[in-house]
Amino acid sequence: MSARRSSIQYPLRIGHFRPRFDPDTCDRFDALLLNYLTTTEYTVITALIDKKAMLSKTYWSRNHPYHYLMEILVEKYVQFLERSDDTGDIMPEQRRGKKDRALEIAYAQVRTIGLDYVDARRIKARLPANHLKFRDKRASVTGLQICDLVAHPSHMFIRLRQRHAVILGAFANRILPILRDYKYDRSPWNGRIQGYGIKYLP
Repeated sequence: MSARRSSIQYPLRIGHFRPRFDPDTCDRFDALLLNYLTTTEYTVITALIDKKAMLSKTYWSRNHPYHYLMEILVEKYVQFLERSDDTGDIMPEQRRGKKDRALEIAYAQVRTIGLDYVDARRIKARLPANHLKFRDKRASVTGLQICDLVAHPSHMFIRLRQRHAVILGAFANRILPILRDYKYDRSPWNGRIQGYGIKYLP
C-alpha cells in the first residue's frame, strides 16, 4: 500500500528517477536545475484564458480557446521579436491527429489575415516558416522541456495576480522569483510584465 502511495505522490521517482528519493540527491538536482533556469537565456510569455468567463461573453466570436490562446501568443511573440529585431519559429508540443491539424489550419489563417494588433505582413516578417514545427515530447527538445518546467508555476502566478485562491507548491515557490525577476517579457519603457510576459483573458 505504501509503495502505491509513493508512486502516485512521486510519479518522477520511479525507474531511472528512483535516486530522487535520496534527500541529498534531490537538493543537488534542485540546485542545478534552479541555476540552469536562472542562467539560461530565454524569455517567458504566458497567456491564461478563463474559458467559462469567455464563453459567457456575447461578443466573443472565437469558439476554440486553444486556438484563441495561440493567436494571443503569436501576437505577443511577434511584438517581442520586433523589439529584438529578430525572427523566430513556433514549436508546439505534438498532440497528434485532428488537434494538430486543426491548430495548423488556424495558424495558417492567422498568417493570411493577421490579428487585431499585428497584421499578416508583420507576422510573416518575424515568423518566416509557413508551418508550425510540431515536436513530440519524446524528442526531448530543450525549449519544450523548459516550457514544461515553467508553465505550471507561471499559470499559478497569473492566477495569484487575479486574486484566485491558489496554493503554491514548493517547486512553484522557487521558480516564480526567477520568472518574475528575470525571465518574463516586459515593457521596455516601464518594465511592466502585464500585457507583455503575462496575459489574462478575458
